[in-house]
Amino acid sequence: PLPPEEELRQREELRRAAKEDLPARIARIAAATGLRYERMTVRAARTKWGSCSGRNTISLSLYLMTLPEHLRDYVILHELCHTVHHDHSPRFHALVDRLTGGRERELAAELRRYSIR
Repeated sequence: PLPPEEELRQREELRRAAKEDLPARIARIAAATGLRYERMTVRAARTKWGSCSGRNTISLSLYLMTLPEHLRDYVILHELCHTVHHDHSPRFHALVDRLTGGRERELAAELRRYSIR
């Protein structure tokens, strides 16, 4: 484990990078897919990569910045799909699969190999 001051420094570095990268990334993906969201926030969440509220506010973990870009895009797309289906129903997964070119299972499996902690 890192000393607390080093952990704080790294977290702030990730937060800066996330606030630089994620707003443009989500706007680009939303425009390309036609999926609409109300707003986006960046949080230091350590349990989930992202979430979507019932009011279509998407919260993204700053730790997304530790993932390869294609997995960042996948998480964002997954959360944007929750603006249409607020669950993990077959219809939700069909939408994600269609928008990932049939790669939802592959991308989800790859994401599981990464730890948010």
